[in-house]
Amino acid sequence: MADENEDAPEGQDKPADSHGKLIIALFTCVGTLIGVLGKGCFDVQVEQQKTITELRSEEQKASAEQKLEEQKASAEQQLERQRFDAELVKTALASADQEKRIQFLEFMVQTHLILEKDIRDGVEGYVNRAKQNPTIVKIPQFEPGLHLDWDKGTVDALAEAFEKVLVKSSPSPSATPSASPSTGRK
Repeated sequence: MADENEDAPEGQDKPADSHGKLIIALFTCVGTLIGVLGKGCFDVQVEQQKTITELRSEEQKASAEQKLEEQKASAEQQLERQRFDAELVKTALASADQEKRIQFLEFMVQTHLILEKDIRDGVEGYVNRAKQNPTIVKIPQFEPGLHLDWDKGTVDALAEAFEKVLVKSSPSPSATPSASPSTGRK
């Protein structure tokens, strides 16, 4: 059998060359199709991942905002409770009779009407000192019309001065620790 490529006229492709070009064109088309499909699938996956990441980010942001709001609400509720406890103490101190003030404060402490632990502990400690030394430690009367508008520095200075008075008037100074000279606090 003679070579088929030799029989083709000049300017025309030989049959073997046309089969080769056809196969090359076919592979090129298939390769392009696979590339386009692959890129499309990759792009879809990238977009899905972006969407998932954005959703997670939004969920985290919403969760953080919710926690912040809960913390704000809790802090606000605690502040209101502290204000209420302070008002209870003021009410107890309104009586003109010291014995009634002590009884009312003891009642509020023992029944846990004062929920704020620091306030309750402070009132309880002060009442106990007043009961032990009624001539030295007096429960002051709070006048309902009195409004104290002091800053923290003023309150701290008064507390320091009051502690010094308590320490000096204490029956056994060796049993009571003295105020620290650097801070003025125990």
